[in-house]
Amino acid sequence: MSYSDNADVSVVNEIGLIPNELSLPAAPLVFFTGLNIVSNQNHLYIWESFSCNRANDRTLIHYQLVESQFTLLHSKLKVCFSGF
Repeated sequence: MSYSDNADVSVVNEIGLIPNELSLPAAPLVFFTGLNIVSNQNHLYIWESFSCNRANDRTLIHYQLVESQFTLLHSKLKVCFSGF
């Protein structure tokens, strides 16, 4: 079976056919940190400009507001043992 851009064709992998509902591309997730939308009106305007009233013709992006004391986890470095 050849791959196609047609949405009606299921993707084939090692386990068989995958339904089209499960083979959609992932939507990006963007975190906003350091915005104090309660006491700073400018921060509220920034947050609303990204999160409210997004048109359907725009790319789907999920926005999430994270509290300022939240610490993001750093990715772990991958170790390559190919030289041994």
